[in-house]
Amino acid sequence: MQSIHIHEIYELIAQNQLPHTIDSAREVVQNFDAEQRFHSCSVTDLTKDTVIEFLSNNGKLSSNGNGGCACGHSG
Repeated sequence: MQSIHIHEIYELIAQNQLPHTIDSAREVVQNFDAEQRFHSCSVTDLTKDTVIEFLSNNGKLSSNGNGGCACGHSG
């Protein structure tokens, strides 16, 4: 199974017109298989749980929707 870049999580959040929140990201990633792995520009082999933790810990998701791109560039 090919790893998915976390930008795809952002794209799915945007397509569904959801805020960049922890709950929105959880809603999006629950649609992937349990074995699915994610990556960013700096980390690899993130599970569904660890990708949410990574994004939250790095200020990319929030409780109020003020999250942003994990790579520091747009898109």
